[in-house]
Parts: sequence; C-alpha cells; structure tokens
Amino acid sequence: MILAPFLAILVFMSMIKKLPGEQRLFWFLISLGILGEFLAQSTWVYYDWVLHSPTPDLSEADIFWILQSIAFIAALIVRSKMTIYGLRYSLDMSIILVGTFSISWKFVILPIVASSGDLATIIVDLIYPISDLIIVLLNFLLIYNRRTKFSTAVNRLLAIGFLVYVAGDTIYLLFGDLAGYEIDNLLNPFWLAATFLLALACIYSDQPGSVKALAEGEADQCLTRTMLLPYAVLGCLVILMLFEVGLNDSIVSGIVVSILLISLRQVTVMVENSRLLNELKHALEKSKYLASHDGLTDLLNRRTFEEKLAVYMQESRRPGQRMGLMFFDLDGFKQINDTYGHDVGDALLKAVAARMERLKREDMILARLGGDEFIVLLPQLGSDQEIHDCAKMLLTAITEPLNIKGVQLQPRTSIGIAIYPDHGQTPDDLMKVSDIAMYRSKEKGSNRYTIYES
Repeated sequence: MILAPFLAILVFMSMIKKLPGEQRLFWFLISLGILGEFLAQSTWVYYDWVLHSPTPDLSEADIFWILQSIAFIAALIVRSKMTIYGLRYSLDMSIILVGTFSISWKFVILPIVASSGDLATIIVDLIYPISDLIIVLLNFLLIYNRRTKFSTAVNRLLAIGFLVYVAGDTIYLLFGDLAGYEIDNLLNPFWLAATFLLALACIYSDQPGSVKALAEGEADQCLTRTMLLPYAVLGCLVILMLFEVGLNDSIVSGIVVSILLISLRQVTVMVENSRLLNELKHALEKSKYLASHDGLTDLLNRRTFEEKLAVYMQESRRPGQRMGLMFFDLDGFKQINDTYGHDVGDALLKAVAARMERLKREDMILARLGGDEFIVLLPQLGSDQEIHDCAKMLLTAITEPLNIKGVQLQPRTSIGIAIYPDHGQTPDDLMKVSDIAMYRSKEKGSNRYTIYES
C-alpha cells in the first residue's frame, strides 16, 4: 500500500517541473494529498509490522488522512476558479448540496453522531464524511465549469479519482468503523485506484494538445449531463423517501408522482431550449461566415480581405518586415460567359478558387474581390525569389486546362504584384499599384506576372 503513493509522489515531482505556473499549484496540492496518504499508510505499517499491534481508533494516521483531505479540497478550490453564473446555476448547486447532504446525513453522519464513542473519536469520524462531502461538491463545481484548463481526459481522470477516493472513505466509515467489519484489505484497491488515477491525470496534463476547447458535440453532451445532475440527485431523494415512507399514503403517492412529472417536464424544456440555442448558434455562425466570405467560391470577400490587409500592415511596421500582394483576373472571362453561359463561368471561378486553395500556405490569405478578380496576400515575405516562385506556381495551377459541362477550357490570367512597404504604405495604395501591375502584364500578353515599377 505504501509503494503506490510513493511512486505517485515521484511522478508528481517529475511532472510539476514541466507544467505552467497556473497548473503547478494545483498539482502540488494534489501531491501533498498523496504524501498524506503515504504517511498515513506508513503509520499503519509501523503499527502492524514494527509494534505488532492494531492501529488505535485515533492515531497519527488520522492526522495525515485529514491533512490529505484538506490538500485535496484546497487543490479543487484552486482548480475551480469559479464565480456564480446566475440564478439557475445557484439553484442547481443548492439542489445538489441539499440532496448530497441529506443522503450523507442519513447514512453516514447521523450513525457517527449516534455511536457510543468518546467525543474526540466522534469529531474525527465526522471530519471524514464532511470533507468527503466538500470534495464531491467541488467535483460537481468542476463539472459545471466549462472554462477548463485541462482536456476532457484529464478532467475525467480527476473526477473519477476523487470519487473513488470518497467511495473508499465512505465504505470504510459505514462497514469498518461503524459496523466493525475487517475490510481493510478490501478497501486497498479503492485507494490504490484513486492514487493511480490522479497520477495518470497529472501525466496526461503535460501531453500536447491537453489544453484545448471541447469539440462541439462533446461540449453539448457535457452540458446535457450537467443539466441533469440536480434532477439525478432529486431522483435519489425521492427513491429514498419511497423506501422510508412507502406508497400507502395517497398524499405521499401524489407528491412523488408530481415531483417525477415536474422533473421530467423541466428536463424536456431544458433539452428543447438547448436544441434551440444550438440552432441559433449555428445560424449566427453561418451568418457571420456569409458576411465575410464570397458566396460562390467560399474565399474571403473584398471587405474582409481589406480589413485583414489593414491589420497585417499595422502589425508589419517593423524594420525588414515585408508583404507581397498578387492581384489577378481571368483573361477573356467575359467571352466565356457570353459564349457558354454564366453557369460555365461560375464553375470556372469555383475551379480557380479550388486551385488557389491547393497552393495555399498556412500564412497565405486568399480572396475573391468580385467578378473574375482574385487576390493573394503573403504576409511574411522573405526574399524576392519567394514572390517569383509563388507567382509561377499560381500561373501554372490556374492555366491548366479543364472540362466544364463538356466544354474544354484553357484559362488564361495576368498577375500584378506589389510589395509592402516598397510600393505602398496603405491598403488602398498597395491594391492600386498591384492592379496597375496586372494591366501591364496584360499588355505583354496573357499568362504573365509583373512586379510593379514606378
């Protein structure tokens, strides 16, 4: 039993050094709790192996276990960093608090108070369920807190680890301390599992991508589970009331059925509201996307591109910082539209956009300005050769022949290039000179690029 917490402490000591400051304090407190477990188990081993006597009801081990609970509670408080989110949140937590305290009072606290032990023993025995109750409630707080700094896997390992720890404490109090059964060996797997899960959570917290937002479906499932928690606690109380009172009384039967129906109705309303909010969220996201993107090609539209260009130019006013702008359109596009129809012309524009996307680098900005005009921004331009290479690749990609609805087309283009800050200090100036450079390419013939010269 002492080997597992000892190894876990070594794991925590090695991992804490790698973690950022805001996580380091949390895991340090958890490691203190594991240290308390190690010292408590060592005390039991000392009494058993060295003194060859049973551990007293009150011993140094109780001090270490109490300190363990205090360390866990402090860690969870640091971990939560929560504020009250409004009336619904307060009511939900009140339901959970009342329900869990009522169950704990009935089956754990009241039997301890009614026991025939001395006052000191009763006080120490009461500390365990009360601290466990606080740990359970803080776990519920973490479940409700969606502004998490850890991944879902770490959160699950933490929650399960703490709940296994509380389950071991509760079983020991009910069957070992109060009922007098010898169940120490049966409970060892609980504390071993809790220690293992907490150590594993610490290891996972250092994995790449550990801190990330929940996926949309995962976040919705998490929200649904948290909404159902108060009603699950209320259901447990109703079931316990049935065992205590029975259904012989018509008033009790009516109250039970009414509570169940009201809870079911409320859950249905909450699920429906959640669905409506998701639909509204999707509609707003779609509206935002349509406002910033071209409806035909899904590239950025002119307004959004100009906004991004202005931001990049503002951020690039450092010595040596350069940007490249490539402005181009499709030569003879009007003739294609007039000859084959707008559906073929639209399909050609979409094909050009798709080819641009295939060439896109991570830092590259692509946009359709309107009609057959497109623009490419290289916000981190290195050497002059880089803009030449990009222009050649763009020419090669766009001018590849293609077949649209049985019509064989050979796209042609002319590209104008402007470089910031050499050719312009504002977005308007830079786009204007790139347009001038494009028309100079047209004068030389199709499928050319020209860098602006004053």
